[in-house]
Amino acid sequence: MQSRNLMSRSSVLLVGLFFITTISLFGQKNQDKLDIQVTFDKYFYAKNSGHMDDYVEFMHPQIFNNVPKDSFIYMLQQLQSDTSVKLDIESLESISKIYKRNKIKYALVSYSQRLTFDFYDIKEEGGASYVIQLMLIQLVEDHGKDNVIFDEEIYQIIINMENQMYLVLDPKYNGWKFLSKDAYMSPYFELIIPKEIRKKI
Repeated sequence: MQSRNLMSRSSVLLVGLFFITTISLFGQKNQDKLDIQVTFDKYFYAKNSGHMDDYVEFMHPQIFNNVPKDSFIYMLQQLQSDTSVKLDIESLESISKIYKRNKIKYALVSYSQRLTFDFYDIKEEGGASYVIQLMLIQLVEDHGKDNVIFDEEIYQIIINMENQMYLVLDPKYNGWKFLSKDAYMSPYFELIIPKEIRKKI
């Protein structure tokens, strides 16, 4: 009888331990995703408000091994000064499963962007309409008809896009760091993110 009571207590303890561990892991995953959301919102604000010094702090530090941070900020400021082209981040759409390897966490996020080309200054120039139509053909082919809008009154082309970024949480750095999943950035994410992780996310 005593043996059965001991077994029963052991079973209860094991079940309790299982649930505590499961809840703890689930809570950590939720916290990671909440941290990503908060970090993305700060990134979103820095980019859209033009605070390039703050914006680059969200980028993975290894990017600046080849391009000095000051030079990168200057380049972004020059792009920002061109008022005929504007790129705004709209919202975070999804967060992948979070993977961990050697104490480093990895994730992939999808987010929406709006790219605006302003051609109002050339509206009255000869051939402007023809050039716009050629652009629209290519943009519709690249992004789909529903994602490309031409406002003829103000002479603007608006493109709604969805892009992706890798996120890395490395104990060496402060917070989640972003790495754009673009072809021109492939040397960096191939260096920073293990191949088996890239295959999963």
